[in-house]
Amino acid sequence: MRYTTHELLPSIIAKINEDPEDNGLKPFTVVSSSSSSPDEDKSNISINHMSNIKGLDLNIFRGRRTAILGDSTLFYPTQWLYPMMTHLNDEEENGIPKYDEMSLSEASEVVKKRAGILGVKELITDSTDNTLIQWAGVKGRSGAKRFETRISEMIETVAQLNPHVLVANMGLHWLHLHPLVPKDGIVIHRWVHYKTTWLREVYNLAMDMNETTLLLFKTTNFVCDSKRTGDWEKYSNLYLSMDNRTIETCYEENKQFVGTYDLTKSQVYDYCRFGQFTEIGVQYYNGLVYDFVREVHENQTDSRLTVGVFNDHDVESCESTNDAIHHREKMEIRLRLLSNTIESYLGCRNINPQLMVETTAPKLGV
Repeated sequence: MRYTTHELLPSIIAKINEDPEDNGLKPFTVVSSSSSSPDEDKSNISINHMSNIKGLDLNIFRGRRTAILGDSTLFYPTQWLYPMMTHLNDEEENGIPKYDEMSLSEASEVVKKRAGILGVKELITDSTDNTLIQWAGVKGRSGAKRFETRISEMIETVAQLNPHVLVANMGLHWLHLHPLVPKDGIVIHRWVHYKTTWLREVYNLAMDMNETTLLLFKTTNFVCDSKRTGDWEKYSNLYLSMDNRTIETCYEENKQFVGTYDLTKSQVYDYCRFGQFTEIGVQYYNGLVYDFVREVHENQTDSRLTVGVFNDHDVESCESTNDAIHHREKMEIRLRLLSNTIESYLGCRNINPQLMVETTAPKLGV
C-alpha cells in the first residue's frame, strides 16, 4: 500500500467519476502502474501498486491558515466549508458528521440542513486549534478598472494573512462571448498575458510569504455550454463552431486596443478565437495553468514552496451546475478532491519537482 501522492490524483478523479454517489466522499483503493528501469537484460516491467485513498477529510484544514484566492468559483466552495466544519451546539459529544462514511446524496442533505442552521460564510476560524480559512477575491460583475483595484486589494489581504496553504483561481472575468460580455483593453491584456499577470503574480505572492509552503492553482470551472439559453446559447454555439463572421466582428470592435496594453493584432485576434466564454476558453486557460506549473518545477530552486494543480474541473459536469458555470451541486465532491490534493502535495516535499505535474494535462478542444 502506498501513501496518497500527487501522481495518483488522475486515478482518484477517474474513480470518483466512475460512481460519484458512492465513491464521491468515501475512501477507496486505486491501482496504479509503474515501470522498472530497463537494463541490458530486461525490458520494462509494469508493476501494479494498490493505494488506499482517504475520503473527504476536513482535518486537512485543521491547525492551518488556508487562503482561498480568486473569483466566485472558489467563493462558493469556501462557503460550503463553513457549515461542514463548524460545530453545532448539540455536537459536544458526537462531533461533526462523518462525511467520509456517507453517500453523496446523504452528505448533501446533511450539509444543506446544517447550512440552514449555521448559514454560510467565507471566513472560518477555530481558536482552539488555530484553524483559519479565508476567501479573498471578487465575484459578480464590475467595470474593468474597478476589477483591477479589487485584484490588488485581495492580494494584499492574502499577503497580510501569510497562509500555510494558498489555493488560487481567476480567469472567467477575462473571457468574452461577444456581444454579451463588455470588453476593455486591460481585459484582453490580462487574457493574453495570463501567465505573467496572474499565474506569475500569485506565484510571486506565495514566494514572498515566508510561511506559505503549498500553492495550488485551481483549474478553471467546466462550462456546460449545453445548459445555456437565449442569447447566451446563440453566441455560445457560434463561438464553439468558430464561426468566422462572429470572430471577425469581435476583432473589428476590439482592434482599437492594438498598440495599447502591449497588444498586437494577432493577440487581439487570438483573444476573439480562444478567449471565448465557453469550454474552449476554459481548456485554453487550463492548458496554461499546467504549462506554468511545469515550468515552475523545471526552474524553481527554492524547496520551501510546493506548487501543484487542484483539478476540480474534471469532477464537474452538467449535472453539477444550474447556470452552466458555477457548480454548487455535488460541491462536497470538489471539497473531497481538494482535501486529497492538499494532502498529496504536502507529501511531495522530498520528491524531484520535475516529476510533480500530473501527466493528464488538458488539450485545447478545437
